[in-house]
Parts: sequence; C-alpha cells; structure tokens
Amino acid sequence: MVDSDSPLFVRDSRDDTTFAGNEDEVEFGLSNYLGVPVHDGAGNVVGTVCVLDDRARDYTDEEREQLAQFAGEVERIVEEDGDALS
Repeated sequence: MVDSDSPLFVRDSRDDTTFAGNEDEVEFGLSNYLGVPVHDGAGNVVGTVCVLDDRARDYTDEEREQLAQFAGEVERIVEEDGDALS
C-alpha cells in the first residue's frame, strides 16, 4: 500500500498466495482486509485505516467511502497536530 498509494482489499487471504499465512490470519484468524492509506501534509503514506474480518466478505461502495472518510479525519489530525506522528 505504501508503494501503490492505493486502498488494499483482500477478500480472503487463505485463497490469495500473496497474503496466505500472514500474521493476522495465523495469530487471530483474520483473513479479510480492507485498508486505506493515511498521508501526512507532504503527501507521504504514514499509515492506514483498516478493517479486518474473520470471514471472506466484500464491501459496499458506501462502506469503502466511509473508511476513506475516516482516513481523511486521521489526515486532518496529523496535519493539525505537529506531534501526531512523534
């Protein structure tokens, strides 16, 4: 996600060789992931806002937009608080 600067969606990591056996799946049984990048004031990706699930599922456009809005709120906090990333 840092390199692509794009949301990342993994419907079921158990069926995806790129993500199969990842720590969230192995340790916590979480195989579904949707993450949206969070940027600092210079546009660098500094983190994500994400949701995980223990079952394969899809997300509606509304759910994806809501997650993007949450990421926007985090970006606002990062921009306003110079110590937010310290």
